[in-house]
Amino acid sequence: DRCRYTLCCDGALKAVSECLQESESCLVPGDCCRGKSRLTLCSYGEGGNGFQCPKGYRQC
Repeated sequence: DRCRYTLCCDGALKAVSECLQESESCLVPGDCCRGKSRLTLCSYGEGGNGFQCPKGYRQC
């Protein structure tokens, strides 16, 4: 799968380099992204599970 989003607009918590692209969009509810290393970016939900999820986001 190709990753389409960074973790956040302001550049904080860019945790998965495989997922970073030229146009850095915000994640919106329902979005998620998996890198080659099987780490995931976060999507809107109940909160993180040991990953760098901003408040109000969860792992996919």
